[in-house]
Amino acid sequence: MAAGRDAKAGLKTYDDIAADASVDASLRDAARLRAMYLAADLGDAADFARRAEPLAADGQPFRSSARG
Repeated sequence: MAAGRDAKAGLKTYDDIAADASVDASLRDAARLRAMYLAADLGDAADFARRAEPLAADGQPFRSSARG
């Protein structure tokens, strides 16, 4: 969906994956990261910042990507 240029649908899909406790934690984090980037693509700076903050924390596996 995201690749097909439907960023809003892609964002929802990534959010659904991130919220699914049956999915491995590293994949949920990757989904959160992709959702963060899609929020930026949609031009929602507040949503982007809200999504980036927990991913950018020390000890998080995607902190470098979320900070950059």
